[in-house]
Parts: sequence; C-alpha cells; structure tokens
Amino acid sequence: MLAGAGGFALAVALGGFVYWRYSSAPARPAGCADAARTSDERALCVSNISFSRQGSGGPIVLLHALGLSRRAWDPVVEDLAKRHTVLTPDLPGFGLSPAVPGAPDVANLTDALLVWLRDAGIERPHVVGNSLGGGIAIELGRLGAAQSVTALSPIGFWSEAERIYSSSVITAIYAFVKTLPGYAQTMAKREEARPLLFGFFFAQSDALFPEYASAIVDDVLRAQALPKTLAACQTYVTPEHRTIAPTTIAWGADDRVLIGSQDRRARDVMPTAKHVLLPGCGHICAADDPDLVVATIEDTISAAEKTG
Repeated sequence: MLAGAGGFALAVALGGFVYWRYSSAPARPAGCADAARTSDERALCVSNISFSRQGSGGPIVLLHALGLSRRAWDPVVEDLAKRHTVLTPDLPGFGLSPAVPGAPDVANLTDALLVWLRDAGIERPHVVGNSLGGGIAIELGRLGAAQSVTALSPIGFWSEAERIYSSSVITAIYAFVKTLPGYAQTMAKREEARPLLFGFFFAQSDALFPEYASAIVDDVLRAQALPKTLAACQTYVTPEHRTIAPTTIAWGADDRVLIGSQDRRARDVMPTAKHVLLPGCGHICAADDPDLVVATIEDTISAAEKTG
C-alpha cells in the first residue's frame, strides 16, 4: 500500500494540469476497421467495436476496465477458450474502438454493446466485466441480454466519498503516465518499480509479466477518451433489482480503487446475486489470480446451465 501511495502522491502533483489538457483532446477519429488493419491483424470489427474471438463453444464476452483494452484479459482468455468461444471487445473510446458519438456514460456504452451483440449475431452470451466493464455487464444482465453475469469489482455501488476517492486515484495515475510515458514504461518493466505505478490496481503488481505491464501502459497512453468517460460515468449508481440471470458479484479482497463498504452495499442492491471475495486479488483481478478468476466465471456459467 505504501508503494502504491508513493506513486499516487507523485502523480497527483501533475494531475490537474494533465487532466485538463487531455479531457479536451479529441478521441481517436478512425473507425475500428481501419485501426485494426494497421494495429492488429487478428482484430475483427462490427458496429465500430473492435474485438477478438478465440476458442469454440458457448459465447463469453469479457468487458475490460476503464482506460484499458481487451488485452487486460490475456491472462484468462486461453484457459476459457478451451471450453467457450471467448469474445473480447475494446469498449468504445479505448483500444481500437472509436468513442461513442454521445456522452460516454454507462447507458450509452451499454447501448453500443447491445448493437454490437445484435450485429455480430451473439445472442445472450455469458458476460464478464471488470470495473466499468462490470457495471456494463450488470446492465446487460438487467436488460435480459446475458445468459449469466460475472462482475468483478464493478462500479456503481459507491458512496459519494468512495466515488471521489476512486476518481482521484484514476486521474492521478493517468496524469502520471501521460506526462512521463517513458518513465512509466521503464517502471512497468522493472519488478521493484511496478508497485509504485500499479500498486492501487493489482495486489501482485511486482509479479506481473513485463509484457503485460507494458501493454497496460500502452493502453492508458492511447486512452484519450478516459477523462470524458470517467466524468460521464461518475453519476452511475446500480439500480436496486432482482437478477434475471445467474449473477456473481466478486470483489478483490485487496482492491485499493473501490474501497469501503461497496461490497456490503452490493448485497443490499442485488440480494439475489451471489457475492464473493477473491483473496489475493486487487482491482484488476484477472492478472492477480487467473485461475481463481476463471473458476469464478465457470461457477457462474455452470449455475446458468443448470437453470436452463
């Protein structure tokens, strides 16, 4: 925690200026088809959503956290693809997907995913989401568009103070990476320096593969939609509801981004969901303990299959 706090203190000194500078920067104008051809030959594009497909079987859609891309799921994709067709989209405004034309709030992002699912011919997949992706996954489940939902440290259960805290952490780290990109990449590649940069987001940041850590920095550097999306999603609060599909809400036991009583609040807001803690995991759970995250997803899918 001290290492993460050190990185936060260093970044927040630059945060206000960089946040202002990049919150007014235009989002990537290119459509995902053009970007995919130049950046990733494996990328597919439907309805301006860039995504990858791997494996065979029933479909699973993995939705990443704010500021990242589909690469955030790399630690779990290969294992899940042994039994399922795994679809990993870049959320609008991140990775190779252009931003939505309207406000990038949870409602519009969910609508964009609904259009993508329809146009890609993906009917009621199992949906897994982390952080912002977790909030969208819950919305897809609430709308009846998911066969099951696994939400890992999802947004939407915060108090005002908890929301301000998480926004400040994300803004500060974004500011640091955008201001000193070369230094951020050097830190990502050095085991002893990684906790300074990633300590808030990963419980095991020193154990991250250097290539994975470097990809995270790359994603943040090109995430020009991050400030506007962060601001637009601040007002999102998960509506109280009874789940339609089997749903698991899983929290990293060492999450330093979504802190406080959010797990207990989630139990009150979604009493029919399954609620679990993931020991040894931070906010980005898939990299901290891939086996545990895969097992959590598979348990939710099994529950859905048993209910028909």
